[in-house]
Amino acid sequence: MQRKLIQAAGITHLSTGLTIAVHSGNGTAAFEQLEILKEQGVSPSARIWVHAQNETNTDMHIRAGKLKTWVSFDGVNPDTLQTNVDHLKTMKENNLLEQVLVSQDSGWYHVGDPKGGNFKPYTCVITQFIPLLQQNGFTKGEIDLIFKTNPAKAFAIKVRKL
Repeated sequence: MQRKLIQAAGITHLSTGLTIAVHSGNGTAAFEQLEILKEQGVSPSARIWVHAQNETNTDMHIRAGKLKTWVSFDGVNPDTLQTNVDHLKTMKENNLLEQVLVSQDSGWYHVGDPKGGNFKPYTCVITQFIPLLQQNGFTKGEIDLIFKTNPAKAFAIKVRKL
């Protein structure tokens, strides 16, 4: 079933130019997806590895970036700030910031919990994460690349073939 879903995503991309964003989980699954897409002639740049932070082997992030697929570190929140800075430092050290996306999974609402549970505001990236990147030596140009240029490229409607 998983193979068929990725094949369907490849067919859809080749027909529409829409970007393929996949909650891949671990790196093994992410690379299996790339192989399936490759069989269809779809460029790795057409796919986003969503929640790449769940893969603890940073060599897989580097390998994916070198293949020109998008590596998305999601779930930036007050509890994961330093971990995500470290991911971005690794990608920067390997000249791969141009393949990085970042997002903030927030606002979780849990039915039945008082007030929906522990709500995480949608401001963490702006108020905490970007200042922490600056403190860790990221330039304005690098921050603009990560938060402006890369998303525009990743989500551009464009057929990307091998």
